[in-house]
Amino acid sequence: MTRPPRHGIVAIMQSDASTAPVRAVLTRAARETAYLTIGLLTSSLALTVWVVGVSLSLSLIVFVVGLPVAAGTAIACRWTAELDRRNAARLLGRPVRARYRELGHGLRGLLGSTLGDPQTWRDLVWLVLHSVLGFVFGCLALGLVFMVAGLATLPAWHWSLPAGAQFGIWNADDLWEAFAVASLALPLAALTIVALRGMALAECALAESLLGGDDDAVQSTEAMPHAAPARRFDPDVALSLHVAVTALVALVMAVIWIGSGGGTFWPAWVWLGIAAPLGIHVLVRRARRAPAVRGRSVRVHAEAVALIVGWLSIVWALAGGGTFWPFWPGLGLAIPLAVHALIVFRDRLNPARERELSERVDELTRTRRGALDVQAAELRRIERDLHDGAQARLVSLSMLVGRAEEQLADRPEVAALVRRAREEAGAAIGELRDLARGIAPPVLADRGLSAAVQALGARADARRRRGAR
Repeated sequence: MTRPPRHGIVAIMQSDASTAPVRAVLTRAARETAYLTIGLLTSSLALTVWVVGVSLSLSLIVFVVGLPVAAGTAIACRWTAELDRRNAARLLGRPVRARYRELGHGLRGLLGSTLGDPQTWRDLVWLVLHSVLGFVFGCLALGLVFMVAGLATLPAWHWSLPAGAQFGIWNADDLWEAFAVASLALPLAALTIVALRGMALAECALAESLLGGDDDAVQSTEAMPHAAPARRFDPDVALSLHVAVTALVALVMAVIWIGSGGGTFWPAWVWLGIAAPLGIHVLVRRARRAPAVRGRSVRVHAEAVALIVGWLSIVWALAGGGTFWPFWPGLGLAIPLAVHALIVFRDRLNPARERELSERVDELTRTRRGALDVQAAELRRIERDLHDGAQARLVSLSMLVGRAEEQLADRPEVAALVRRAREEAGAAIGELRDLARGIAPPVLADRGLSAAVQALGARADARRRRGAR
């Protein structure tokens, strides 16, 4: 019995590289290198699209021309994100589809169908993340591949270096030393394959979660009815992979710095570059998991501002200090944050208004409670009047009719009519009793709503049975 083929990221993660043939491992590494290289190109395009589009839209929003520019930016984001969907589909082995709203007619319809579409905003978030993450991962992938290729072929070109190949304190200036250095290509290749896989998985998982629709797994299962259903990639796993890949890249950069002989600690800049997309990933994950309470958007906004200001402060410190220039972009970001907070919590700016609203709510609560008490008292009065008035008179009437029936024993026809009148009076008494009990059932006050409903059902069933007889 043959197993159904696996598809998607789960299949990539579950395949065992230790038992796979070398050719399959190299083929997969080549596909991941191609994915990251194409991602390097699309990251540059993504950076251009979102920076230019957002800048023009925000600067021209005060004019009428800013509205069509914003709609055009949204459409450009869709087209650019589609390139990354196709790139991710080649690695996943299945299409990554998104569900957009149809473009409306006219400027108002176009703005509503683009800026009001949640997928458009997810595309924009992807472009911002991909412009950093794709660039860093693409450069690292090409750098590692070229490093492995350079080490493996070092004996063929070491002679072209006038001072030999310098590796820290070791200078490979003859053929045998070049072969010795070339032997390091094998462990570096293994490390590169692991790094390529981790980077490709992290970037592809993020692309699938942001660019793919929720019905991807269903469509894939419908297209392949005999295949195992593909599971959605867990966002927590994606974040863990991102952290692992970031730590691996940081370690590789530190090893390269040590092997190059030390000097200025340039890996700090690389660490700063790879920490930025990780911080954005954590921020997006926290925003998606935050409870839907008032002030949620302000908290996410504040965390984003803190992340940007902190990142700029580290850049200032690595650049040698001096005038603390991150203060000015921090001030520029704090002003929209303050406006955002004022809009969300504007009702708290007027304590008297809030106190007045609270007093009105309390007054309405007391008024409603009083109305309910009056209504309950009126119902009890009606029940008492029915029980003590009409019901008592009907009982008296029934007794008088019964005495009249006894005195008409010698006239059976008249006695039968009187008997029927007494039975009707008894039925009227029963209905009036049920009506009085239904106005304010004692079981409702004593045992609650459930017991009252059960008692009502039992009486209805008994009445139905009497009617059937």
